[in-house]
Amino acid sequence: MTTFLIVRHGETDWNVAGRLQGWRDSPLTANGRAQAAAVAARLAGEPIDALVASDLGRTQETAARSPPGSDCRSGPIRGSASAAMASSKA
Repeated sequence: MTTFLIVRHGETDWNVAGRLQGWRDSPLTANGRAQAAAVAARLAGEPIDALVASDLGRTQETAARSPPGSDCRSGPIRGSASAAMASSKA
């Protein structure tokens, strides 16, 4: 059986300010980095075969903290956020 784990990115500056981000990027706060590290620690030892994240910095920074001991490293889905943003401006 395949299991999917969905993890949202850590807290960002815009989350704190109550601003909607959509496809725009905002960096993780210190709390957001701590949240990402906590998720990685919680998932340590789980059998994770792949990590998938958009090309936004906040998602890449969250995914980069893959569980300790995991051989997984995330790679962006190229053009996912930037392509969607470009098509919405057309």
